[in-house]
Amino acid sequence: MNQMLSLGARAACALLFAGATACSTSDGPSDPGNLGDRADELSTARPSFVTLRVDARRCRAPLCGGYFVRDVNGQGTEVYVSGLDFTESHLATDTIADIRSAPASELVMRGRLGLPQVPFQTRQLVVLDAFRGMPGVTLREDDTFYQVHPRKPPIQCLVAPCPNEMAVRLNTMTEDAFDRVSVDRAALTWVDKGWLASRVAAHQAVVAGALVQGEHFPGGFEEVLDASQVFVRLPDNAGTCPAGPQLLCSEGTIAAEERTVDRCLVQTACVKPGICPLYAPACAPGYTLSSWPALPSGCLAFACDPSFVAP
Repeated sequence: MNQMLSLGARAACALLFAGATACSTSDGPSDPGNLGDRADELSTARPSFVTLRVDARRCRAPLCGGYFVRDVNGQGTEVYVSGLDFTESHLATDTIADIRSAPASELVMRGRLGLPQVPFQTRQLVVLDAFRGMPGVTLREDDTFYQVHPRKPPIQCLVAPCPNEMAVRLNTMTEDAFDRVSVDRAALTWVDKGWLASRVAAHQAVVAGALVQGEHFPGGFEEVLDASQVFVRLPDNAGTCPAGPQLLCSEGTIAAEERTVDRCLVQTACVKPGICPLYAPACAPGYTLSSWPALPSGCLAFACDPSFVAP
């Protein structure tokens, strides 16, 4: 049995569990209620991006049963929080429910520590933004966490490559210039890579990955942000798609559609139906199948969308 349990936690367990099951301390920091020197790694005033790990110890809440959180891109000690406080996130109730039911390994939060709660002086994580990764995808242990924005102002290049994207290392002041993002390793079969890359480029998704050397061009090697996991900012609903022209197709033809990077379907042409394969792909667990009639002959095109963003 781990002998590192602090006196404070021992006393709390003794009071709460006299004659009952004792606290198990085999996993994680020994004293979840007392942050001690760890409070300077996660602040009550300064938001941080953090990863989560479920506290599986057996003890009476709120001393156990919450999460261990750690700053991304940091080497600090995990901090115990008794729960997640979404009151400042402005997220919808159903989105919060989905987050609470998601595997902790698929979540990244931006938030800060709450104030100590009586009587045990535990704290919650006050969530400001939530991000969810692709189901069934595992990031590498040495990945760096980034968000991306365009270089402002952009540089003018006579030859490629032209590094006009900036990768911000989260919880730091460091930025790295790069040329493009690759989501190949973060996307399972049938996942829409155009949609996923657009979440990185224009929707503040969090990328776990590494900057690597890519293709050689006249100006040298391109710099590629190689994503092993993409955490989409929640919620990510298609929302109201722009109204396009509704085609009036003649008899014997149907309207073919294209899907935008925001998962909107736009009618593009009237086509004569062709001979189509009689199959539909099977999506991996955690994904929902989407389909639409596509060019050139109206046969169905498919995508496996994460169920937390579909439809």
